Amino acid sequence: MRLTAQVVRAARIAAQHLDARLPAGTEVIAAAPGLRDTPAGTFHDALAARTDGSGRQLAPSGGVSRRLDAAETGLVAIWGPRGAPYVVAKADLAIFTRGALPVDEASARAFAPSAAKALGPHGITLLDAFGQVERAMRAAVADGPVERDAMHQQLREALPGELLWACKGCGTDHVHPMVWRGACTMGSVRRDDASPSRAVTYASVASPPDPAGDAPARAEITRRALRYHGPLTLVEVATWLAVSPADVRVRLDAIVAELEEVDREGEQAWALAADLELLAEPPAPHGVRLLAAGDPLLDGRDRASLIPDPALRKEVWKALASPGVVLADGELVGTWRAKVRGGHLEVALTPLGGAQLPAAERLAPEADALAAARGLASATIVRAEPPGMPRQTI
Repeated sequence: MRLTAQVVRAARIAAQHLDARLPAGTEVIAAAPGLRDTPAGTFHDALAARTDGSGRQLAPSGGVSRRLDAAETGLVAIWGPRGAPYVVAKADLAIFTRGALPVDEASARAFAPSAAKALGPHGITLLDAFGQVERAMRAAVADGPVERDAMHQQLREALPGELLWACKGCGTDHVHPMVWRGACTMGSVRRDDASPSRAVTYASVASPPDPAGDAPARAEITRRALRYHGPLTLVEVATWLAVSPADVRVRLDAIVAELEEVDREGEQAWALAADLELLAEPPAPHGVRLLAAGDPLLDGRDRASLIPDPALRKEVWKALASPGVVLADGELVGTWRAKVRGGHLEVALTPLGGAQLPAAERLAPEADALAAARGLASATIVRAEPPGMPRQTI
């Protein structure tokens, strides 16, 4: 099967429910790809783009707290693929935690290369370090949630000095960031979504995933990568998980009977056989969505199928503070950034390349949904202008 970038893009949009919103109360379905949550609370933006009314939560004015609420008890805030913050369905906890971990030490070095360099002189393997830190963190939250600084102090007291890393940024010794991310990705510690504190707060998982289920979890997260971000090359799967290509070969071999090799713009890639019908004839995308920078559609590693022009890709995926993206009828046509002004959300849009932005009447409902996701009552859409120029309402 030969697939164009346009067809691949349309299939992803349909698979991720960006062509037709799901009914309210179906957040767990919308979260099936995993919702990256950086900065904390932006998973609400992804839900607002996929479900009716899902963003209408009770949050303080200004959207200071964007935690999980009672309507979303089927979700949990974790550290998942690449050790990044995610919100996923509680039923998918094992898939996005232990399923995302590297299978061996060689793969762990791809997951956390800087940590491997720091631990190497001490003869400590990364997998051993993950395990030691995970046990210490689990003990620390046994009696209740613990904020970040208190957690670092408890780890300093509980762990051998060889596991501590001199952090120039904060001027203290603490566990290497990628080691504690790996420890968190083992699935027994979550982010406390009910904490009123602005600081990252750790809490225990009521029913941590059983390591006996690691193989099925690894197989399923590989399926999720292919279903929602695919078709993908082996290297793209490895990059999305931050594991070694050899690790991905093991994962693909485990589900080889479910795979089909396809031609994606002249490159050989893997797809699930169950998805070939959708890839052969995806529905024509329609509608407008304002996608946050960490949205699942933008979280995959085959970015060329979304934006073929390398120069424009640099405008969307930046090293720091990437903008949101305007999706219109299957095309990425602009970027956006939002600010809270006078109790409502101001969304500033910039055309991407020479693309035409959608009409104001199509953008307004999406901006309102984005505002509701942030606990705000209304939104204004403006065209981004150079510094010193007046803002123009669209």
